[in-house]
Amino acid sequence: MCCDGTLFLHAKAEREEAERLAAAGHELQEVEEGLRFRLPCQHFQQHRCTIYPERFTSCRSFRCRLLRRLDLGEVTLEDALATVAKARELVSRLSASNGTLTTLEGRRRLRKAGQPSVSASKEEKLSSGRLHLDSLALDMFLEKHFRQKEKREPEPDPS
Repeated sequence: MCCDGTLFLHAKAEREEAERLAAAGHELQEVEEGLRFRLPCQHFQQHRCTIYPERFTSCRSFRCRLLRRLDLGEVTLEDALATVAKARELVSRLSASNGTLTTLEGRRRLRKAGQPSVSASKEEKLSSGRLHLDSLALDMFLEKHFRQKEKREPEPDPS
């Protein structure tokens, strides 16, 4: 889900790989944090990486929150697999309704578009409401189990 755009809009790119990324067809963007390229990755096809042995540094080193928790023994392999299966079920539910909602970009576009107009039929409003709820449910699940939690500075003690 990290390569197909389900979790993220972009992947970090290392400067020393910029030429190789560009040659592979990735359009690099300069941002405050460095370089990045858009997801889904064009090398992710039929649920696998087509350049796996030569994948980029960010792809090679990325470990989602769930995988880190598995490595630390905080969750069992059985629980981790069940979590992945649940995430895929949520993605599949959205895909059945609207395939563009499987990517984070598609879900963000849905939220920006908002609800249907007042003149929309009851069925259109219900369908839109279901899509919004399913979209939010997926992103909340992904946030809880897969995305890295940002380290924040502790709040100052008010006393």
